[in-house]
Amino acid sequence: MKVTQSALCLGICKVSTLSKIEAGTIDSSAEILSQLIERLGMSSALLGEQIDEKNYRVRQKIREANLEYCDNKIAEALEILNMLKVDYDGFSTANKQRFCTLYTLVSYENGDISVEERLSSLEESLKMTAPSYSLRNLPPLMSNMEEQILVYIANTYILMYNHKSAAKILSHAKLFIEKSFDDKIMAARELSNICYNLSLCLGQLKQYDECIKVARSGIEYSRKIKDMEELAWCMYNFAWSLLYRGDPKDKSEAKELLDNVDVKCLNKDLDLTSLSERSANLRKKFFD
Repeated sequence: MKVTQSALCLGICKVSTLSKIEAGTIDSSAEILSQLIERLGMSSALLGEQIDEKNYRVRQKIREANLEYCDNKIAEALEILNMLKVDYDGFSTANKQRFCTLYTLVSYENGDISVEERLSSLEESLKMTAPSYSLRNLPPLMSNMEEQILVYIANTYILMYNHKSAAKILSHAKLFIEKSFDDKIMAARELSNICYNLSLCLGQLKQYDECIKVARSGIEYSRKIKDMEELAWCMYNFAWSLLYRGDPKDKSEAKELLDNVDVKCLNKDLDLTSLSERSANLRKKFFD
């Protein structure tokens, strides 16, 4: 996989420990094996946490809370997490990281913490397994969880209108997924949203050519997984940058993109009210 031992072990164990595990001279803990395997992009469920029944149950409850969060049931998610919090000290490192990340997101949505506290807490969650993380030192190798936390950090920078920092992180995450994910459908699911947010940041930074390139990629990834909502937003970012780039030759392509956006906004199964309003404002500014 062209992965160095030092990159694989960073924040998990010593390189000498990995060498001994590979040589079969020591028995490693389920937790260390779980973290190493997940950082290699594979599921650790069978090799790791199912061995530790307690931590496996904890992981299932965190997943349950995450489903509630994704369904916008913030109070229900918080109730589950608060029940789990009592036994936090006994969690594996992986479960501590999952718990802290989700607890941060839920607490922010519930209005319990500020955006600055959200950023600090997410960074601390990532540093549990990537202790050298900083904007200048982004992790070269990541588990799926570490990559997700990094994207949450980038999205927090967007909330803070720090588009430069967000763009740097999202560009790193995009490149990592494109190079490292063998499952192209799973990669497309991650990349469709990353490309939307990255194109948004690049547009705000007036890097219109790069915005257009990334938005075009986002359209392709969204089509691959049939995500019509991400597709519509990427089309909007594409059109927005075409118009703000200021080349008259771009106007017809931008109008065609906005026409497609408006069609998708009519789909009653999609919640695109905000997008419809933005599209209308963009038309008013450049076409009316």
